[in-house]
This record gives sequence, structure tokens and C-alpha cells, in this order.
Amino acid sequence: MKVIGGLGGIYVYASFASSTLTFADNDPSADTITDSAGLLLTSGLVVGMPITVSGTDSNDGSYTIAELTATVITLAAADELAAEAEGDAVTIASAVYGYQLLGFKNWSGTNGIDKVDASCYEDYPYKTHITTLKDWTATIDGYWLSTERSSWLGRTLALRLYHRFTASPTATAPAIYWSGDGIIEGIPEGVPYDALITESFTVQGNGLLTEAVKTDAWS
Repeated sequence: MKVIGGLGGIYVYASFASSTLTFADNDPSADTITDSAGLLLTSGLVVGMPITVSGTDSNDGSYTIAELTATVITLAAADELAAEAEGDAVTIASAVYGYQLLGFKNWSGTNGIDKVDASCYEDYPYKTHITTLKDWTATIDGYWLSTERSSWLGRTLALRLYHRFTASPTATAPAIYWSGDGIIEGIPEGVPYDALITESFTVQGNGLLTEAVKTDAWS
């Protein structure tokens, strides 16, 4: 598919539900959300992501992740929490359409299949092959938007590769994207002295890559 004149980007999205979250008011230090199960780095959350918390007694609302480990979300300095123990079924989620990591100049990838060599002597002089599992990879080049990226490496994130992004899709102005889980394999380091900061990273697909054209409101 080719889309001319669209606005694209690479987005990550997350929805994490747990009953093992504790909320701490650490005034004057930044407030924190702690997961005793240590699953935050497998949740799809990333540093800089605006999140919505729901299902709590006192802390439903919107916040921004300033720091992230497997067990602790540290919120932006302006965000305020009330002390609350774990036990409720709490959901932490990004915006439905995701959080932008990169505004891309281009991305390229392969959505194909693996194969195994099934040749035997009677096939001479030609080889024969058997197809096995589907596979996808992507290499993405663009302008960096986030100051934190080291925690992405080796993680599986839920990605949307937008050819055209809009927060309010319609039939005449749709959001057009590919979506799938991908492992961030490589993030080259380097900053030019005389140009915009550009970066690239490689993704190994983990499961299905699906094309979508969104023509109605996100929900």
C-alpha cells in the first residue's frame, strides 16, 4: 500500500490490568506506582507515555510516566497520588491509538514466511523447500521524539506503524496503519552536529502483523 500526503509515525500502545499495584504519595519526591508482581516492563508501558488509571478508590485520573522499572512507575513531578494499597483490579492504559515514539521518514519491512530445505538426491539438480511459519521484520528511520529509549531494547512492545495518523478518523480521513507486537532488536547511537537528530531501529515481529484502515472514532 502507498499513501501519498499522509502523516505517519510509530506509536506504542498498552493496556495493563493488575490487582498488585500500590500507589504512594512521596511528597516532596515524585509519586510512584509499584507492582509487587514486577510485570511493568512486560506491560507495553514506556517512559514519557501519558497514561489513564482506572479502577482505584482514590487515584483514577491521567498521569505521565517519568521513569520506569519492572516494579516501579515514577510519575512526572506535577502528578499527585493518594496513598492506596494493592488489592483493587486496576487498569493502566495509554490512549487507544497509542503514544508516538518516532515521526518516520521511512520504514521498510518483510511480511513473509520461513522455509526449510527439503531437498533429497532424487531432486537433483534442483532444491525443494517446505514453507513453515510466517514472519515479519521492520527497519524504521525517522526523527526522534523521546529522550529515553534504552529501556526499549529487547522488549516486546505493541506497535502501530502508521502511514496516516489522525486522532479523529473518518471515512474521508482515515487512520491507516499496520499493527503487531515486535521485539526492539537494535537502536544505533549517534547524534549529528549539523542536522536534525535522526535515529533508526530494527524490530523483529512477534506474531501477526495486521493492516487496518480506521474510519470511525477510536474506542
